[in-house]
Amino acid sequence: MPDFAPIIRLPGEGTPNRAFGERLIRIRASETAGRFAVIEEPVPPGWGPPLHVHAREDEFFQVLEGTFRFRCGDAVQEGGVGTAASPAPRHPACLPQHRQRDGPAAGWRHPGRL
Repeated sequence: MPDFAPIIRLPGEGTPNRAFGERLIRIRASETAGRFAVIEEPVPPGWGPPLHVHAREDEFFQVLEGTFRFRCGDAVQEGGVGTAASPAPRHPACLPQHRQRDGPAAGWRHPGRL
């Protein structure tokens, strides 16, 4: 797999993307030779992606603000700032938010497709 140059992004830096709501692509897959992508997006109260399964991608989420309830396979856990979750490929996952205001979450996806 080809190498890529080191990347440093300061808070708020990245490429705005509104394909599935407002999000900030912090590191694009094209910058990592397709290895991964990092996105940051606000998640409205009570919202999150529905239960879903990825056959080929690995995902990693970290709570930046607020409280989220993660489901990774059969495990369910609520966590606040700093909580991280990584559902395994081919296992159901979702992360609805359970706080009164928007809270951003960062998501990493491998291989990167953003």
